[in-house]
Amino acid sequence: MDGKVSTSLKKRESHLSLHEIGLQCNDKHQSITSSKSNQMAEKSAKRKPKRRNSDLIVDDVFVDEEMINENESADSFSRLPNLSRIGRMRRDWVKLDKYKDSNLDLLSSDEETEELDDHASFKQRILLSSMFMLLIVMSSCVYNHSSGFGKHKLRNEEDARNHDSKTIERDLSYGIIEEDSFECTVIEMEALVPPGTKDLNTILLCESVVGEVYSFDVDPSPIFKSDFILGQTMVVLPETLVDTEKSQLLISKAIDQQMLYTYIPNGNQNLRRGLSTVEGTFDVLVIRVVDGYNHAPKQSVAKLNNDIFGDMKSVGKQLTACSNNKLQIIPAEGEGVSNGILTVETVANLANANFRECGNYAIVATKHIERHYTMIVCPDEVYFNGAAGYADRPGRISYFMSTYASYKFIHLHEIAHNLGGFHSGTLFGGSYNDYTCALGNKGAWNENGSAFCFNGVKTWQFGWYSDYHREIDPADHPHKGDLYGINAVNDKSIQKGNGDVVIRVSSANVDEVLYVTYLRKIGPNRDVPKYGNSVLVHRTESKTFDMNSDFIISLQSGERYERDWDGAGKLIIEVCSIDVGSPGKANILIYAGGKDGGLKCNDNLELDPVPPTTTNDQVPETKCQDTAGKIKFQNIFGKVLRKPCLWAAARANQRCRFPEIAAACPVTCGADCKCIQTSNSFKVKAVQRTCNFVKKKKSVRCKKRIFYANCPKTCTPMFQTKTKNC
Repeated sequence: MDGKVSTSLKKRESHLSLHEIGLQCNDKHQSITSSKSNQMAEKSAKRKPKRRNSDLIVDDVFVDEEMINENESADSFSRLPNLSRIGRMRRDWVKLDKYKDSNLDLLSSDEETEELDDHASFKQRILLSSMFMLLIVMSSCVYNHSSGFGKHKLRNEEDARNHDSKTIERDLSYGIIEEDSFECTVIEMEALVPPGTKDLNTILLCESVVGEVYSFDVDPSPIFKSDFILGQTMVVLPETLVDTEKSQLLISKAIDQQMLYTYIPNGNQNLRRGLSTVEGTFDVLVIRVVDGYNHAPKQSVAKLNNDIFGDMKSVGKQLTACSNNKLQIIPAEGEGVSNGILTVETVANLANANFRECGNYAIVATKHIERHYTMIVCPDEVYFNGAAGYADRPGRISYFMSTYASYKFIHLHEIAHNLGGFHSGTLFGGSYNDYTCALGNKGAWNENGSAFCFNGVKTWQFGWYSDYHREIDPADHPHKGDLYGINAVNDKSIQKGNGDVVIRVSSANVDEVLYVTYLRKIGPNRDVPKYGNSVLVHRTESKTFDMNSDFIISLQSGERYERDWDGAGKLIIEVCSIDVGSPGKANILIYAGGKDGGLKCNDNLELDPVPPTTTNDQVPETKCQDTAGKIKFQNIFGKVLRKPCLWAAARANQRCRFPEIAAACPVTCGADCKCIQTSNSFKVKAVQRTCNFVKKKKSVRCKKRIFYANCPKTCTPMFQTKTKNC
């Protein structure tokens, strides 16, 4: 957004609308247009500003919305005025460069006349009549908009009658954008609610060029259908159908009047002016909104600066750490801005005002300040519908209720929405119950904050560790290798090709996509609430990242995840070993349909050196361990189950009542260590061992408590006095 220009012209001739949508004519006609434009600019510059009740005050400096910038030359039309005034909210000037890639085709005069005769409705003929004369003067330099979805044509009255007005598709032409029309970009708004509060649904909104956000008076989703793209789909309607008091677009009336148009700009042009990439350095402006009735945020300028940019767990510091230094946010600069913070004052009363109204005051008043991203802090009296904050996705604006505006976890959560991330939930739980991701809702709801980043789905989506991505089809290519946490990349413990950070598991015939990571609880993830130092499996329903992700399971050494895959058998994700040292890693095995390619978990395991001979009295007093594998038992309904001790730990008071579980999980269940061999592998100094390994040199290895505690049958009768249970 060009924040340096905060004014717009009161009235424009119809040729400016044509010019604004990218019409290109020959030099002669351009000179005519420029001459008329200069005359208008001179007339507008002579007007004296009149203060209105809707004017805003920025740091006690009066800003008149109709005042022409004195530093702008009147004949400077490299910037053309955007759509005209809508109530008290004025649209910013827009650079003509915005439309340089719109690929508008030019037709001959005869072609355009025939097109209008065939397709223009009576209303549209009236609206276009003045423009038609101008077209003749300009050698009938006209256009027909074309896009990758086919050419758009104006519907005639018969077509409109045969079309369901409540389900107008995107292929309806937006026609010639008139000077009294309003244009905006469709976005989604995500809410974050305090723990224990009912989740709020995602809402579709529309963001103007300046950044004002408007709701729709009816559900707009039927209009967009399958061609709808967040952050790109544009909506055009008469500005008379914009309710500025409620910050609402009356699209129901626009549909009835056949004056609602939607389109997607040609090519790959993305008209979002926010964080269009997830890499780089971005200016952030934090706006405190104060009204004329003593309603103000609790936080001072200095406190907000520390909470957002300064504290070690601030979103500024955490984003840098989570992104491997590829994304950084810094305080914006500009008139009245102090260390990235600006106070906006309005004479309006914000008590019970919608958070969008609070935000629109802030956005309009700060158009002159250049930045990439905006965080708006509203007084607690503003209505947030039970949410602590909102953010548009994808986009550049987030909103915070003052009570929660110093909670660092919420800052990171909302900015991640701006980056395009959806919520992180669980397979059978809530939409954001993932403990391992900042786009869940399990961070610290306090000013101290909690340092942790994103799950495998978001890590892959944002691309900060793309050099350490691996994608496999387990049915064709089994895989065995090391997984590292993001800390290993950040501290340069590994190099490209030496290990993976995220493994994506997918097959052509399987709808779901799985993501496997090792969550090392250190560095950027030092405060992760749950499942630290575990191998995690997440899922999405496709590779497009346009939906929530789901946490499936966390795995420890010797544990595996199984599921049907591709109709050809079981998918196996097995954890061979976990190293919690520095930097730490997990060795994993992934295959499907029994096609493991001869790979086994105990391949290439380094053996411990043979310990020196010791007497029985020198045997270390190590407690017995839970069985590492899954235990077979029958539940109360007689169904045979196989569950690990980790499953029992979730509800030990209930699940340890099964005798098989209690015997195999003595640590979890607080039971006596009975003479039961650990069926699978168990961890010894971060290496997985089995009782077969102990048996090979039991005269030496059974002297270690860790071995005879897990393999009492193997080590008996050698240490009968020690293994009293056997």
